Amino acid sequence: MSERPPKGPSGGDLLAAARHAAAGGALVLAAEALGRRVPAGRGAALPLGVVGALAGAGVWAGRRAETRVRRLQREVARARREDAGAAQDRVLAALRGLDARAQRLERVGARLERAAEREGVRGERREDRQAKQAAKRLTDLRRSLREVEERLGDRVRAEAATSFAQTEALLNLLCLVSPRSALPATRGWAASPDLLLTYVSEVLAAPPGTDVLELGSGTSTLWAAYALEVRGGEGRVLALDHDERFLERTRAALERHGLAARAEVRHAPIEDLEVAGGTQPWYAVRALEGVSGLGVVLVDGPIGSMHPRSRYPALPLLRDRLVPGAVVLLDDAGRPEERELVDDWAREHPELSVEHLGHEKGTSLLRVPRT
Repeated sequence: MSERPPKGPSGGDLLAAARHAAAGGALVLAAEALGRRVPAGRGAALPLGVVGALAGAGVWAGRRAETRVRRLQREVARARREDAGAAQDRVLAALRGLDARAQRLERVGARLERAAEREGVRGERREDRQAKQAAKRLTDLRRSLREVEERLGDRVRAEAATSFAQTEALLNLLCLVSPRSALPATRGWAASPDLLLTYVSEVLAAPPGTDVLELGSGTSTLWAAYALEVRGGEGRVLALDHDERFLERTRAALERHGLAARAEVRHAPIEDLEVAGGTQPWYAVRALEGVSGLGVVLVDGPIGSMHPRSRYPALPLLRDRLVPGAVVLLDDAGRPEERELVDDWAREHPELSVEHLGHEKGTSLLRVPRT
């Protein structure tokens, strides 16, 4: 058997070995790509530990391929010294094994690349869902802000309209009477300017010589006394108050304005009163001694916290003291309890006309027929 000359690995065999080595690097690159594509905190489908393990496997495969290439180089050198045919067969077998491994590694790398792409798409979809949710929340917030703005706008417009109406009423009041000194503040517990304007107008229009009765004293007492001064003739204001502190303030204010001759403030403590088949708190009836010939009555007490119908006894006790054409004004008639007692008054005294005025706190006006 003739000796064949030593033959080294072919170019294709060396290329296959190179492919094996490159495949190890491809595995590393695929693992790194997957690590880049999976957002932080979203690697539940492929944890970062797995990515690191794949990268390590790629490094190990690449090093193993390099070792096998160096081993092939040594085999080639030995083939030149010994039986070239047998050595070449071993080299070719080893190269074919390396080529098969390289192809398998390439397929693994391709699968990892596709998995990275899918994971990236899923991550993008999650981000899209979160963006849509955030947009919806922002839209809901804007809608809520618009609703709040509308409610605030309605409230501001209502407050502005009320303030304008009260200012206008106060200016008209000053056209009817001319106070000699500063008057106590209105609003709050005190009568509002719109009620005071109606009150003063009714006092001025009442028959000469008739008196005015107030249930509850305060700013309204001074305005009524000024109105009687303008109207002239006989007639006085009588105000009942259960609170001695308010009573003394009203008396002092009447003195400052020079109206003590036109108005009297009586202390009327709250007592249990038998009325309409029941018992409820009201002013001591003895405080009404000598009261008659009433042209105007302002019902602004007792306070509602004493009894839901604390103001009901006024008309049953005063109806016979009212002159023809007299007027009864009920303050705070916007409250349900006051509306209910006005309905009772109207049912029990059908001869009276009833009018509900759109004042700030609500006012009900009941008028006695003139004939």
